[in-house]
Amino acid sequence: MQLVRPIVASHPRLFGRGPVRDAAAHAVSGFSLSDDIKLFATTFLAGFLFVSILIG
Repeated sequence: MQLVRPIVASHPRLFGRGPVRDAAAHAVSGFSLSDDIKLFATTFLAGFLFVSILIG
């Protein structure tokens, strides 16, 4: 076992764990239908363009 590790290395017990997050601090944004419509339209157009080029 290595007893000396670099100063920038994290503690081995913290390996694989994400940062601690405060659930109360995270503000939940309101439901935005326009964002969903933009995402759908962009995905649909990209797929249509891809298939058009693939067939043509």
